[in-house]
Amino acid sequence: MAQGTGMSHEALSIELGEVGTVPHGLMTIIFYAVRVFVVLWIALGLANTIAPRWIWRITESWRGVREPGPTYFVIRRVTGVAMLAVAAAFLVLGV
Repeated sequence: MAQGTGMSHEALSIELGEVGTVPHGLMTIIFYAVRVFVVLWIALGLANTIAPRWIWRITESWRGVREPGPTYFVIRRVTGVAMLAVAAAFLVLGV
């Protein structure tokens, strides 16, 4: 018996419905949205790792008069590797 209700747990769950469930259609949308996000994250991580100057030209060249020093591009590469590590963790965890 569920305490204080005078009903069994089965009757209570039938009466209240499944608590914490998400409609199937919404779960499908969330599933594919996360997959698209991970794919874009991997693409951006690879681009930062392989071609940080190209990413700088696309995203930030309009701000600067001159190209930044080599340290900036090393940091971009490290950031790209970190992004790939996070994406790998997402894939391994099955998120």
